[in-house]
Amino acid sequence: AAGQIITLPGGSDPSAPNNASGFLSSPLQEGNYFTLLGVLERPFSRGSVHIKSPAPEEKPLIDFKYLSHPLDVLVMSTTVLFLQQLARTRPLSDRLMEGGRVPQPSFPPFLTRTNVGEFVRGSYGSEFHPLGTCAMAPFFNNNNNNNSLAANDSDISGLGGGVVDSKFKVHGTANVRVVDASVAPLMVRGNLQTLVYALAERGAEFIREEREGMGLREEYEYGGGRRMG
Repeated sequence: AAGQIITLPGGSDPSAPNNASGFLSSPLQEGNYFTLLGVLERPFSRGSVHIKSPAPEEKPLIDFKYLSHPLDVLVMSTTVLFLQQLARTRPLSDRLMEGGRVPQPSFPPFLTRTNVGEFVRGSYGSEFHPLGTCAMAPFFNNNNNNNSLAANDSDISGLGGGVVDSKFKVHGTANVRVVDASVAPLMVRGNLQTLVYALAERGAEFIREEREGMGLREEYEYGGGRRMG
C-alpha cells in the first residue's frame, strides 16, 4: 500500500473524472472537505494502440479499455467500500461530519456491494501515467505452433504482442530502438520519472556495448568534459 497527501482548495466531484481540475478540486459550497481516493496500481485490463493511416501526422487509434477486466472492477469496488468504512471509523470519523456519514455533493449517500460497481464504472479516471504502448515482450505467441501473432495483440503479459525485445530493439529491425516509458510491459506503482531514468541508463549501456563490439568508438560530452565511448 502507498499513501499520498494532496492539499487542494475544494472537494472532489466524481461526476467529472476526465477533468482533473474538477475531479480533484471542485468548487463546492463553503466548508472543509476530505477526500479519500483509491488507485488501481496493478490493472489487468489491457488497451490497444493501432495505426489508422500511412500518414505519419495522423493520430493513432487508442482504446484504453479501462475496467474491461472484471477483476479490476472487483478490486476497485472493494477499495471504495473499504474507504467508505474507513471514513466511518474512529479516529478519522471523529473529524468528519456525523461520523463520516455526510458525503460530499455528487457522491451517493451510501454504497453497497449492489451499487458500488456502477459507481466505480461511472467515476473512474486516469492518473496520467501512460506506458506500455511499445511493450518489451515477445512479438510472437510462443504457444502458437504456426508462429503467428498472438490472438490478442494487446496481451503484454509475456505471451506475445510485444514491440521491443530485451535490448529495446523493435522486433524485425536491426538498429531501431525505443527507450522510454512505453516499453514497460506492466504498470509501476510510482511516478514514471525514475523508471525512465533506469530505462535510459540501461538502453545507453546496450547501445555502447553494441558499438564497441563493432569496433566503433566516438567522443561524447560527459559532465562538462569529454570521454571516448
